[in-house]
Amino acid sequence: MERLRAEMSGVTLCCDSGSHAGLETEFTWKKPLELFSEKKVIKMCAPMVRYSKLPFRLLVRKYDCDIAFTPMIISDSFIQSQKARDSDFTTCKHDRPLIVQFAASKPKDFADAAEIVSPYADGVDLNCGCPQRWAMADGYGACLIKKPELMCDIVKEARARVPQEEFTVSVKIRIHKDIRDTVDLCQKVEKAGASFISVHGRTKHERCQPVHYDAIKVIKDSVSVPVVANGDIKSMDDVSDVCDKTGVDGELMSVPRQEWMVSTGVDGELMSVPRQEDGELMSVPRQEIELMSVPRQEWMTGVDGELMSVPRQERMLSRCLCQDRSGWCDQHNPPSPPAMCVNEWVDLGLSLGAPFSNFHHHLMYMLEPNLCRAERRYFNSLTSMSSVLDYLNTNYSIS
Repeated sequence: MERLRAEMSGVTLCCDSGSHAGLETEFTWKKPLELFSEKKVIKMCAPMVRYSKLPFRLLVRKYDCDIAFTPMIISDSFIQSQKARDSDFTTCKHDRPLIVQFAASKPKDFADAAEIVSPYADGVDLNCGCPQRWAMADGYGACLIKKPELMCDIVKEARARVPQEEFTVSVKIRIHKDIRDTVDLCQKVEKAGASFISVHGRTKHERCQPVHYDAIKVIKDSVSVPVVANGDIKSMDDVSDVCDKTGVDGELMSVPRQEWMVSTGVDGELMSVPRQEDGELMSVPRQEIELMSVPRQEWMTGVDGELMSVPRQERMLSRCLCQDRSGWCDQHNPPSPPAMCVNEWVDLGLSLGAPFSNFHHHLMYMLEPNLCRAERRYFNSLTSMSSVLDYLNTNYSIS
């Protein structure tokens, strides 16, 4: 474990000596539990496979994001492979507060991973909500909700390995057909030491069916830790509506692939935007080591939370970022993207080495409101960093 920590120290802080090292001489931040207890609204960028990596996390932090999550990482690959660690977890001192999300089927794997990242993060999160067949076949995701003892053992071992109370150990689940089973599970997980619980208000067999907000309310009323609600939140009006339905004290929105979470009060609501039918995890080849959570963007809000489902979240979050530094854009009349946001993304993407597909994809959605169909088709067809930069320079004077 000491060897792994030594390897990680050279990987996770790799950008501290780069162009963003001088942002400020002293950097301080509040831990997640402090934010839950002190702020009415906590904005969190949730895990998005391939997208919520360091460059994008630093971008959303410029737009009033309070907490960011890494993409979900498979814990056994992470602890066994230096290549996986180098690929899946990169951070810097300004990337806080940060929660690292892992998929795990063994307590030791999750605890080992938590211990490795604990010097560089403010918490870890266990995914128990992914309904993809490949994930459940490997013992990850939603299959864990049928194994409450194992879930509790995973949480307990991580909690024992990283005993600092301010370091959060959280779980994300789907509900059972019988809500009594979910309440029992949540109470057991709370007793095991979970810091907060995110609840997708559908069973593992449901995709586009209505979210069971009544079930989320029952869970919220049955535990004392923060509860994050998840499912079908497409606007700030939906956040208020779900708050009313579930009795939560705040809202936590998250939009997969590029998930934003906004959380208020002690708990929050998690909104997720499904990318395929799922609104939860997209299937990713096992070799990729990462798990993907709900489509492209997640917003979480509040003392308790909701996970909103909005197709093509990535587009919404990029549009949202391009709108201003605090609001949620109108889906039907998206604003034109300010050059500032695009400039910031170009600067971060280039200086931190964002992969071209990631760099290009974000720009597709940022620029989409400004482009006609032919222009979108042309821009989306570009295949190199130089061609994208030439386009931005020619059309937007961005260099």
